[in-house]
Amino acid sequence: MSARHFPAFFFLISALSALGCRPSVDSGNVEVRIVPNAAQLQEEAFSPNPAIIPVGGKITWVNEDNVSHTVMGNASDGPCAFDSGEIAPGKSYSRTFPETVRCGYSCRLHDRAMRGRLEIVPSSKD
Repeated sequence: MSARHFPAFFFLISALSALGCRPSVDSGNVEVRIVPNAAQLQEEAFSPNPAIIPVGGKITWVNEDNVSHTVMGNASDGPCAFDSGEIAPGKSYSRTFPETVRCGYSCRLHDRAMRGRLEIVPSSKD
Protein backbone atom coordinates (compact mmCIF):
# COMPACT_ATOMS: atom_id res chain seq x y z
CA MET A 1 0.00 0.00 0.00
CA SER A 2 1.41 3.37 -0.95
CA ALA A 3 1.91 6.06 1.65
CA ARG A 4 -0.72 8.28 0.03
CA HIS A 5 -3.42 5.58 0.44
CA PHE A 6 -2.62 4.84 4.07
CA PRO A 7 -4.67 7.72 5.60
CA ALA A 8 -7.81 6.69 3.66
CA PHE A 9 -7.35 3.04 4.61
CA PHE A 10 -6.82 3.97 8.29
CA PHE A 11 -9.94 6.18 8.23
CA LEU A 12 -12.06 3.38 6.71
CA ILE A 13 -10.93 0.82 9.29
CA SER A 14 -11.49 3.31 12.14
CA ALA A 15 -14.96 4.23 10.88
CA LEU A 16 -16.03 0.59 10.56
CA SER A 17 -14.78 -0.20 14.05
CA ALA A 18 -16.55 2.82 15.54
CA LEU A 19 -19.80 1.79 13.89
CA GLY A 20 -19.61 -1.66 15.49
CA CYS A 21 -20.02 -3.29 12.11
CA ARG A 22 -21.89 -6.52 12.50
CA PRO A 23 -20.62 -9.77 11.07
CA SER A 24 -22.17 -11.37 8.05
CA VAL A 25 -25.44 -13.19 8.66
CA ASP A 26 -23.80 -16.20 7.01
CA SER A 27 -21.44 -16.62 9.97
CA GLY A 28 -24.25 -18.03 12.12
CA ASN A 29 -22.85 -16.58 15.35
CA VAL A 30 -22.94 -13.02 16.62
CA GLU A 31 -21.27 -11.47 19.65
CA VAL A 32 -23.04 -8.48 21.19
CA ARG A 33 -20.94 -6.37 23.51
CA ILE A 34 -22.41 -4.78 26.63
CA VAL A 35 -20.18 -1.72 26.48
CA PRO A 36 -18.55 0.15 29.38
CA ASN A 37 -20.89 2.61 31.15
CA ALA A 38 -23.82 0.88 29.44
CA ALA A 39 -26.44 1.99 31.98
CA GLN A 40 -26.14 5.59 30.74
CA LEU A 41 -26.19 4.77 27.01
CA GLN A 42 -29.73 3.47 26.26
CA GLU A 43 -29.73 2.08 22.67
CA GLU A 44 -25.94 2.42 22.48
CA ALA A 45 -25.45 0.11 25.48
CA PHE A 46 -25.30 -2.94 23.19
CA SER A 47 -23.08 -3.27 20.13
CA PRO A 48 -24.10 -4.12 17.49
CA ASN A 49 -27.66 -2.91 17.86
CA PRO A 50 -29.66 -4.30 16.22
CA ALA A 51 -28.02 -7.72 16.10
CA ILE A 52 -28.96 -9.79 13.05
CA ILE A 53 -28.44 -13.56 13.07
CA PRO A 54 -29.73 -16.49 11.03
CA VAL A 55 -32.20 -19.01 12.40
CA GLY A 56 -30.25 -21.52 14.50
CA GLY A 57 -27.30 -19.16 14.91
CA LYS A 58 -25.91 -18.40 18.34
CA ILE A 59 -25.96 -14.95 19.88
CA THR A 60 -23.62 -14.25 22.78
CA TRP A 61 -23.84 -11.16 24.94
CA VAL A 62 -20.46 -10.31 26.54
CA ASN A 63 -20.37 -7.94 29.50
CA GLU A 64 -17.46 -5.53 29.02
CA ASP A 65 -18.76 -3.15 31.70
CA ASN A 66 -17.55 -3.13 35.32
CA VAL A 67 -21.03 -3.86 36.77
CA SER A 68 -23.48 -6.72 36.26
CA HIS A 69 -26.22 -6.54 33.63
CA THR A 70 -28.96 -8.78 32.24
CA VAL A 71 -30.58 -9.29 28.86
CA MET A 72 -34.31 -9.90 29.08
CA GLY A 73 -36.65 -10.36 26.13
CA ASN A 74 -39.70 -8.14 25.85
CA ALA A 75 -42.29 -10.94 25.65
CA SER A 76 -43.96 -13.17 28.23
CA ASP A 77 -43.86 -16.27 26.01
CA GLY A 78 -42.41 -17.53 22.74
CA PRO A 79 -38.87 -17.03 21.43
CA CYS A 80 -38.66 -13.45 22.72
CA ALA A 81 -39.29 -14.56 26.32
CA PHE A 82 -35.80 -15.00 27.74
CA ASP A 83 -33.86 -13.79 30.75
CA SER A 84 -30.12 -14.23 31.11
CA GLY A 85 -30.02 -13.72 34.84
CA GLU A 86 -27.14 -11.54 36.03
CA ILE A 87 -24.14 -11.41 33.71
CA ALA A 88 -21.12 -10.44 35.83
CA PRO A 89 -18.34 -8.26 34.42
CA GLY A 90 -16.25 -10.30 31.97
CA LYS A 91 -18.88 -13.04 31.70
CA SER A 92 -21.30 -13.90 28.89
CA TYR A 93 -24.69 -15.39 28.09
CA SER A 94 -25.57 -17.27 24.88
CA ARG A 95 -28.70 -18.63 23.25
CA THR A 96 -30.02 -19.70 19.88
CA PHE A 97 -33.33 -18.87 18.23
CA PRO A 98 -35.16 -21.64 16.32
CA GLU A 99 -37.36 -19.39 14.15
CA THR A 100 -37.47 -16.01 12.45
CA VAL A 101 -38.50 -13.27 14.84
CA ARG A 102 -37.82 -9.68 15.85
CA CYS A 103 -37.29 -9.05 19.54
CA GLY A 104 -36.62 -6.13 21.77
CA TYR A 105 -34.64 -6.72 24.95
CA SER A 106 -33.38 -4.69 27.87
CA CYS A 107 -31.39 -4.85 31.10
CA ARG A 108 -33.66 -5.74 34.02
CA LEU A 109 -31.18 -4.27 36.54
CA HIS A 110 -31.14 -0.77 35.06
CA ASP A 111 -34.82 0.08 34.81
CA ARG A 112 -34.87 -0.96 31.19
CA ALA A 113 -32.72 2.08 30.35
CA MET A 114 -30.53 -0.18 28.26
CA ARG A 115 -32.42 -1.30 25.14
CA GLY A 116 -31.43 -3.61 22.33
CA ARG A 117 -33.03 -5.23 19.31
CA LEU A 118 -32.33 -8.45 17.50
CA GLU A 119 -33.62 -9.88 14.28
CA ILE A 120 -33.51 -13.57 13.49
CA VAL A 121 -33.60 -14.02 9.72
CA PRO A 122 -33.82 -17.06 7.45
CA SER A 123 -30.51 -18.85 7.08
CA SER A 124 -28.76 -18.46 3.73
CA LYS A 125 -28.65 -22.28 3.68
CA ASP A 126 -32.47 -22.44 3.61
